[in-house]
Amino acid sequence: MVLVTLITRKAIWQGQNRVIYKGFETTASEILPAPIGNGARYPNLDVELREFLARCLAWQPKDRLPLDVMLRTAEDGALKPAASYAPNYQRETDAFVAAVLKRLIFDGETDMNDAVFDEVVQRDVNQANMAIQTDNNGGGPSSCFCFDVNGMGVIFL
Repeated sequence: MVLVTLITRKAIWQGQNRVIYKGFETTASEILPAPIGNGARYPNLDVELREFLARCLAWQPKDRLPLDVMLRTAEDGALKPAASYAPNYQRETDAFVAAVLKRLIFDGETDMNDAVFDEVVQRDVNQANMAIQTDNNGGGPSSCFCFDVNGMGVIFL
C-alpha cells in the first residue's frame, strides 16, 4: 500500500475500492487500467510494477505472491538500468527517485498536480547535480548529502 500511495499521492487503505483484476480481487484499483481503475492517470507507471502491485494487494492471501517471489521480483526490478524504462528513463534514475521520496515523505507535498510535481522534482534533481559538482570542485559545502542503503546510493537535498 505504501508504494501505491507514493505513486498516486493519495491515501490508499486496505479494503478500499476492491476490484476483480485478471481473476483475483485486489485493492490496487487506483493504478489499474480502465475501465477497472484510474490507471490512465499514471501513464508512465511501469507495466511490470503495476502487475506486481496488483498481485501484492490481492484481497485473498492465496492470491498474493509468495514472499520469495516478491523479493526476487523487487530485486530484479531494482537491478534494471534506468535506460530499460524508455522513453521515460529519467524518472527511473536514483537521483529522481530520491527527489520524489524527499518531496513526498520528508516534505509531505502531495497536493501538486502531476505536471507541476514532475517539474519541481526535476528542478530538485538539477540542483542536487549542481551541488555535487560544486562540492567536487572544492567550491564549498554541498547542500545535499549522500548515504548508502543496502548498496544503493541515495541523494537527498
